[in-house]
Amino acid sequence: MYRATVAGEPLAVGTIKDVQTAVSRVVTELLAQDPEGVAMSAQQANSDFQSGTVEATVASVGEWVCPMWVHGEAKTLRVAKEA
Repeated sequence: MYRATVAGEPLAVGTIKDVQTAVSRVVTELLAQDPEGVAMSAQQANSDFQSGTVEATVASVGEWVCPMWVHGEAKTLRVAKEA
C-alpha cells in the first residue's frame, strides 16, 4: 500500500493506481489555479507514474517527491509506502 500527501495533507492510501488517480485529480485542480506554474511539474508527475518511476523511487529511497509551484508557493506531492 502507498500513501500520498499534498502540502503535508493526506491525499490517499491504497494501491499505486489508487494513489495515481488521487494525484491526477489534485494536479488537475492545481493546473486550473496556475496553468503556467504547474504545467512542467504536472507533466513530470504523469510521466513518473506512467514509467514506473514513482514505484521504483519509493522502493529505492523511501519516497517520491514532486514540488508543484502554484502562484509561487510550493505544494509538494509525496508518495511513500504505507507503514
